[in-house]
Amino acid sequence: MNPACWKRFRARIQFTTKRSKAGVPRWLQTTFDARDVKYIPIVLTSHPPKRKLSFILDATPYEAVIVLTNVRGDIVPAK
Repeated sequence: MNPACWKRFRARIQFTTKRSKAGVPRWLQTTFDARDVKYIPIVLTSHPPKRKLSFILDATPYEAVIVLTNVRGDIVPAK
């Protein structure tokens, strides 16, 4: 990956933890012109909890596992 692209990618994903889970795709699309944004609605069972994010920016696909810092009572354990 191009170092300049990596820097842009990091700058974008660092703010996803401050957004609501429903707002992340729209925010990436409108603010950065990202395409095919997928913010998987399944929280990975780890500590701390994480969620997968992927999108395309300038024809380059990006994927990340985001550490969730704003988790409230919206996580329901499996039975």
